[in-house]
Amino acid sequence: MHPSQHPPELALLIAQHLTTADQKACTLVCKSWYANYVPIVWSTLRLPPPRRLRADSLVTDALARTRAAVLRKHVHHIRYLHWPLLRNPKDDNSCEDELYQIVAQECRSQLREIHASIGCQQHFDVYTALVDANPDLQTLDIHVDMQTRTHDDFCFMLARLAQKSPRLQHLSLSCGKLPTSWLVQLLACLPRLKSLHLRRRWEHFSKASVPGLTCIIPTVPSDQISFQSLKRLVLEQETIDDEMVSLLNQCPNLEHLHVRYLGLIKASQEALDQLQKNLPRLRSCTLRVPRGSWMYYSIETILKALPKQSIRELNILSGPITEMVFVADHFSARLEHLTFHSTPWYDGEFKGLSIILINCRALKSLVVQSHNPIHVRHQLLGVRPHLFHINRWACTQLEVLRIPLYLDRGHCLTDAPPRHMEDIPIFPEPPGVDAYKMDSDEMGMNIGKKKKKRSIKTGESWRDWVKTERLLMQRLGDLIHLRELDFSTECCRRGKKMNRTCLTWSLENGLVYLAGLSKLERLHRGRGRFLQELPELRWMKQHWPNLRELTCAPIPEDPPYRQWLQDHMPSLKIVALDSTGPHSPYPPEPELSSSFKWPSEITSTWQNQ
Repeated sequence: MHPSQHPPELALLIAQHLTTADQKACTLVCKSWYANYVPIVWSTLRLPPPRRLRADSLVTDALARTRAAVLRKHVHHIRYLHWPLLRNPKDDNSCEDELYQIVAQECRSQLREIHASIGCQQHFDVYTALVDANPDLQTLDIHVDMQTRTHDDFCFMLARLAQKSPRLQHLSLSCGKLPTSWLVQLLACLPRLKSLHLRRRWEHFSKASVPGLTCIIPTVPSDQISFQSLKRLVLEQETIDDEMVSLLNQCPNLEHLHVRYLGLIKASQEALDQLQKNLPRLRSCTLRVPRGSWMYYSIETILKALPKQSIRELNILSGPITEMVFVADHFSARLEHLTFHSTPWYDGEFKGLSIILINCRALKSLVVQSHNPIHVRHQLLGVRPHLFHINRWACTQLEVLRIPLYLDRGHCLTDAPPRHMEDIPIFPEPPGVDAYKMDSDEMGMNIGKKKKKRSIKTGESWRDWVKTERLLMQRLGDLIHLRELDFSTECCRRGKKMNRTCLTWSLENGLVYLAGLSKLERLHRGRGRFLQELPELRWMKQHWPNLRELTCAPIPEDPPYRQWLQDHMPSLKIVALDSTGPHSPYPPEPELSSSFKWPSEITSTWQNQ
């Protein structure tokens, strides 16, 4: 391809990777495509230019490294302006001062976005001039890192913004003391505002007042204020008090609420109860508390105040496992996307996840990342011994499923089997595998009793393990819309439990039940052994035609595997993990019936040991 035919994205990518030492390459690139893409390249400008690079070298990422004369020539192309925070404004040289002055003087009625870090008086003057000269601003991101004596100046600056930029749609504020009451008056002057990102650093001053601002922003009665256009609200390091809840109640069209590092909840219960009727269109909510914080209780308080009829997406970051139980009971009717991240998951607490899989019929995406891997037990698979029946997973619309599951002999399905379980057809055997019937003493076990240790010298635990995997595969086979399946334990802590075997993914242990997942595009098998037989690969090619990525152990060095993949599945991307991951640490069990055959991947692992 001729250099002049490169797309703009490729041209920018080339410029970003060129160094100042390669002056010849810089010159060639400039001659080939620089002149053709001047408006696109100059549409974004970052100030100040990095000091470690020469000013006359090829500019990168919106041509921040440039001379004042070149900037003045192309300043009329700038639409998006960024300048990072200078920690030491005294180090600014005259060249950078000139660049700031050029931008402040020449950018007239053309800027659409400003991302500003105001750390000195120079930044404040440039910002004021740009706001006055560009009434068509649509996005403004302000990070204030000034002394407290300039707080009043900042408030006046925001008031000037409300006057000069009535078309503003996206506003992000990172500041110190900004009263909530005054913020409401500011937002009332921005009728087209669609999203607001507020960072006030654990504010406890919401009832403070800023004197002298009423002369710039007219005071509007609170009962007459309604933010009809606001659809996205992000609160960071916020204390939820009555005034903040009042602000939320004035946003009837709010669709996305994101609360980062949730602080104390000082709002009354009466004020929180009003949110359910005043936020009828709220579809997405994200809650995060500081890691290791004792304020986990505040998550459930916020969840109870959300309208459960309209919520479609919930993201609970750094929340306790008990919140999953509440989510399953409260939002199971229409919930479509659910994410639990960095959840302190404790062994044995699977009630919430089980209820979600059994009750949430509209669920399309389920992502769980926990500190500890999740054992596959009877509750998770829908086996309810005390009711003597089986519940299948109701979330048949799932498209993305990411859960750190693994199978262990101490946590198998038959820890608490119901009576007459053999009469319920939940273990259809794949071809070539003999059926296994439960013992009478196992049928009488109860959930509340302490788990009885099994002897690894018998084949019972292994058969339970295989049976559990078959039932799990049967549950997965019902999810015919699944596009991404990830059972890896990469997000969990390292320890002894990480060395145990996960799923075998073999045909004889239930892989054949996944034949209906024709839409599957991505599969993460974990760090187990790679498929040892070509039949598994042929089966995958036949039943998963859309498979694009497979994460597993490294491919064996034998030529048949690599050659077969190159000939029959060339588009498949294989991500090889370290083969020293979790595998079966148990020795072979000699006391097995002659009809049972060990999977080849397990026997090869023992031989290697």
